[in-house]
Amino acid sequence: MAGAAVGAALLWWNPPQLPGYLALGLIGLALAPIFPLLIADTPARVGRQLAPHAVGFQVSAAGLGFAVLPLLIGVSAERVGLEIIGPILAGSALLMLLVNAAAARPQ
Repeated sequence: MAGAAVGAALLWWNPPQLPGYLALGLIGLALAPIFPLLIADTPARVGRQLAPHAVGFQVSAAGLGFAVLPLLIGVSAERVGLEIIGPILAGSALLMLLVNAAAARPQ
């Protein structure tokens, strides 16, 4: 997740072409394993009995996110300009880090 935040910050900086391409690659490389690992770890977190239901909720939430978030970012980019994509990605990465830190805290 930290790699995604670094890549998003680099993209927000709006560097010349090559660092911008590397930033997009870093974001993709950092975020690619998160969904499959969460799905694979679900039975250990919720138990074998509830795992199919939990995975169903995870997949439906991912599908909703795949549909809604690009729409919102596209509408924002159309109204404000393409420069808004970097701050949105950086804010999303920061939010993801904060939620993960809150979830990982012992209770």
